[in-house]
Amino acid sequence: MSSPKECVTDYFPSRTNWTFDSIEISSEFDSGNCAKAERVTSTLFNLWTAPDAAETAAESGCRTWFHFRVKGVAKGQTISFAVKNLNNQPRLFRDGLRPVYKSVPKMSEYQRIQKALTLYQSTD
Repeated sequence: MSSPKECVTDYFPSRTNWTFDSIEISSEFDSGNCAKAERVTSTLFNLWTAPDAAETAAESGCRTWFHFRVKGVAKGQTISFAVKNLNNQPRLFRDGLRPVYKSVPKMSEYQRIQKALTLYQSTD
């Protein structure tokens, strides 16, 4: 398996930002690991995660967690993300675990996403 450095010049998942009009998707913080973002529609974004522990001696082919930040979403606007390359973890979601989010400044604690998740096998 090739390392991310061989695929993308100056690749550091904790130093990446993408801006789509007013919406910014970023992993430019400690533990951020968004490797790529693209806009599909005005409210749908495809995201790819970097390998767990990317750019360290512990880097693996696993992609089990995902941490990124979004700014610039208008109040009342809903946006969706399709994470394209996470490892298949259906038991986590079947057992009630869901991604968490926090909207600042109005939320002081993280909350689980309440809407149903759509899980499917991606071919890309």
